[in-house]
Amino acid sequence: MLNFNDVSVEFETTQSKIVAVDHVTLDIQKQNFVCFVGPSGCGKTTLLNAAAGLVMPSTGTIRYDGQLRKGFNKDIGYVTQTETLFPWRTAAENVGLALELQNLPRSEINERVDRYMSLVGLRNFQDHYPRQLSGGMRRRAALARTWIYEPETVLMDEPFGALDEQLKLSMQKQLLDLWERNRSTIVFVTHDLAEAVTLADQVVVFTSRPARIKAVKTIDLPRPRDPYRIHFSKEVQSICAELWELLEDELRETVQ
Repeated sequence: MLNFNDVSVEFETTQSKIVAVDHVTLDIQKQNFVCFVGPSGCGKTTLLNAAAGLVMPSTGTIRYDGQLRKGFNKDIGYVTQTETLFPWRTAAENVGLALELQNLPRSEINERVDRYMSLVGLRNFQDHYPRQLSGGMRRRAALARTWIYEPETVLMDEPFGALDEQLKLSMQKQLLDLWERNRSTIVFVTHDLAEAVTLADQVVVFTSRPARIKAVKTIDLPRPRDPYRIHFSKEVQSICAELWELLEDELRETVQ
């Protein structure tokens, strides 16, 4: 579904040239759930931005569904680190915004907003404004807003990073439930190894900056998965230990 072929991304500053991504080649299969892990600031988000068409590769090519893409990719949804909900719109109005921009009939917009807000447990909060919602509720509204227009691929940049452990597990469960229904292709950036193992079909381990692929680990845990039950299981902890061995040297480099 998503192919990176020898992709590098460089940024020019007033004093130097920064290489954020260095010759990455990676195939992400349709309907797979793939997690990116690596040291902070290594270039994972830059690679997501390149996939979305927000950043152009300095070298190499990115293909989406077999087609070379240049510029913003409207077939891809993007969930950022912050909710970016509009404070002057209710939760329902925020969730339905993408459908309004598509000029869909109001009856269809209302039906889909109701359905997706119900899926994330917000049916009774449609008329609330973002300031009236908890942090977890705003996260759920952001998920519903992305999934409502049913994109083929969803990019997610540490969407649960700021949440406490209990709420994070709850959000992981809701995300997996949504994914099981729609089977979009997901590329998910996280620093939480247990989160990556719990969610993913594959975990891509990146080096310290510039981002190069160090390893790709296939996660063979059966689906459907319940984050509450497997998060602290021996199987998840064993795979986390393998990933930590791959990351340990890279993390050392970032603090030297």
